[in-house]
Order: sequence, then C-alpha cells, then structure tokens
Amino acid sequence: MIKKIITSVLFVSLYSCNINNNPILEQNQTNIFSIEDNNKSEIIKQAEEIINLYPESAEYFYNWKPSDNESLELKKSIANKISNKNILSQEKINKILTQGKINNEISLNKFKPISFDEDQGEHKSKFTEWWYYNGHLNTDDGKKYGYELCFFRVATFIYFAHIAITDENNQKFYYERKFYSPKIVKTDNKKANVIFDKNGMIQTDKFSYKIFGEVKGFQFNLNLKMNKEPLLINGNGLIDMPEGKDSYYYSLTKLETTGFLIENGVRKNVKGQSWFDHQWGNFYVMRVGWDWFSFQMEDNTEYNLFSFRNKKDQTLKQYVNVLNSNNKSDHSVGFNIQRLDWWTSPFTNDLYVTKWKIDIPQRKETFIVTAVHPGQEVFPIKKYDIAPSYWEGKCYVEKQDENGKITKGLSYVEHFKYLKQIP
Repeated sequence: MIKKIITSVLFVSLYSCNINNNPILEQNQTNIFSIEDNNKSEIIKQAEEIINLYPESAEYFYNWKPSDNESLELKKSIANKISNKNILSQEKINKILTQGKINNEISLNKFKPISFDEDQGEHKSKFTEWWYYNGHLNTDDGKKYGYELCFFRVATFIYFAHIAITDENNQKFYYERKFYSPKIVKTDNKKANVIFDKNGMIQTDKFSYKIFGEVKGFQFNLNLKMNKEPLLINGNGLIDMPEGKDSYYYSLTKLETTGFLIENGVRKNVKGQSWFDHQWGNFYVMRVGWDWFSFQMEDNTEYNLFSFRNKKDQTLKQYVNVLNSNNKSDHSVGFNIQRLDWWTSPFTNDLYVTKWKIDIPQRKETFIVTAVHPGQEVFPIKKYDIAPSYWEGKCYVEKQDENGKITKGLSYVEHFKYLKQIP
C-alpha cells in the first residue's frame, strides 16, 4: 500500500512529543508538550530543520497551543529561529526536496533496480518509508478476521505504527496509532527486520517473515511465506508521486499465512493469506490523497490499483498493476471508479465509501468491492497525533471478465475522506 497514512507528519508539535521517549505521552494528556531543559536546544534545532525542509509545517506549528509556561517558552524560542521563514510555493518545496539531506531524486537515468537481497530493510537516505501488511485470517471454528500492520518512518527520527483488527463476525473494528522514540526502534539496512517495541516483523528467509502485533485486547503472531513472484510497481518498481519526487515500490501479493490470534486471553489458531507493500523515496503527503485497492482473486491473479486525487476530489494519476496466475505482470494507467455506498463516521463526521464498482477497460474486467464492515476508520485519538484520518478495511471483491465469468476474491481498500458524495 502506498500508504498509509500517510500523513502530513512533519509538524513541530509532533516532533516535540516524540523526542524524549517520555511517559508523559501516555500518562498525562494535559501536559504532553513538557520538555526537559537539556533537550530544548536539540528540539529547536530539529524544528528549524523541519520547517526549512517543509515550510508548510510552520502553519501547524503556529497553531500549536502549549499547555504550560515551559512549552510556551519553547514555542517562542522556535518562533525566533524561524521568524523569517515564509510559506513556499509548490515549485520551491519540490526544489527543496532535491537539495541538502534528502537529495538525489530518482530518475530513469539514476535508477538503481530493486535488489531483494539489499532493499527489504531501511533506507535512511530516503525521506519517507513504510512497510505495510494486510491480511485475511480464519479460525478453526469459522470466525473471520482482518488485520493491518504498518510501520512508518519519516526523516531519521519519526517512527510510528498503525495496527488494526477487523472482527467480521461481530462487526467490530479495533485499532491503535502508536508513536515511538528512535531509541526503542530496531531496524536492519538490508533485511526486513523492523521492530517497534511490541510490534514488529522479522525476515526469516528471502521471502518469508514472522510478524507480531498488539492492539486493544488482541495479540497476533503470524508466519508468512510468499507463493508468487514480487510485483514491481509499474514494471520497474518506480512510481511517480504527486508531491516530492519518485518512490520505489513493490508488493508481495500472496503470502500464505499461519499462526495464532489471542483475543482477550483466548488463543485461536488462524490460517489465511496476507499482502505486503514496501515503499521508500523522497516524497511527502500533504495535499494529495488516494484510493488504493488490493485484490487477491481465486483465479490466482492479484491487483494493485492506485488512484491519486486532490483535496477537491479530482482524480489525478492512476496506476494498474496486475500479477497474473503465470507470475507475469501487466502494468497500465487509468481505470474507472463508481462509488456505490457511503458511510459517515459518527466520530469525525468524515465521509467515506464502503462499496465500489471498478472498471479496467484495457483488461475488459469489472469489479464489485464491498466492505465487510462500514466502520473501519483509523482516526487520531491522542492530542499529539495530528495526522489525518483515513478509512482502511477488509473487503470482498467479485470480478467479471469479458465473457461474463465471475471470480471471487479478497480485498483491502484504503482511502481518505471525501468532501461530498460523488458518482
């Protein structure tokens, strides 16, 4: 998933919260910006660097309302450092992204092919990176669950994870959005070993992984093994992001999954299949959202569909990536989305889609995608989490080909809110 959550995370208040590995974050919501004296100079330095790189983050910084005198003084100190900074144009922001610490944009003449011996780990030279899993799990007694586990890194010191469980039978959705100090994050620069405290992934073979997570009374421990070849997005693993520069991107579209799920102390063995995305590059997410679809069809074909849209809900770039049953991939641009059912969040009042019709004319295929539960919204709860809300959920999909043949499948969909209902 190009994800997730993709967020506008480069905000001074968020950085101030994470820098200390401070229990204040969880224990004292009314005083989350209290900072130890010996950390102030480092925070001011990093805040200045952030706003230099992302001038628009200054808007969010100035909206920060400190909760105590100490934090107010910190805000004033940072303000003095950035008082001559202006909100820059999109053109200037893009120029900044090709300079300094996050230079070396990806282009075809500089492109380095993805190596699965070297590129499954962390790429600290790139500004943004995430490792994302979703999956469909079945227990021995017939219950069905979905899960999401995504690890994010922005710059060299912002780490956060989103973890979610969908209980299909009971129509329940559980999630958490967690932030981590760099001091408790463990990564590898080549292998997919990424551990954020009690949530993590460990690469056990070239395309085999153990993943584990905790969320709201649930624990899961899963073993994943790839059954098909990797899907390099756009054929070479390079996608043109609307904001910033290009990004590397690949998917592992069909991972055989076994393991166990613990729900309120009760252990349940599970089997199913999972999906994995890994993306890294010098891009950011501030003005542009998307609708992203993963399909795992019973005919052994998988689809990664990506449709960017701006804040006025106007469609921008669209990508179609398909891994056929013979392990050969197809790549094209453009597809049609019809939004059939809508859901308004009772928590945020944001508007989301829960049923879609997708047409891919170049393949003469049509899909109906239906959410198993409407309320799969991942919205911020903690005061210092100022990243946007989004909908990410377990779905079912049916495909009809040009001869009328129907094929069923599993799906996960991710999208940002809409301003209003549109066809």
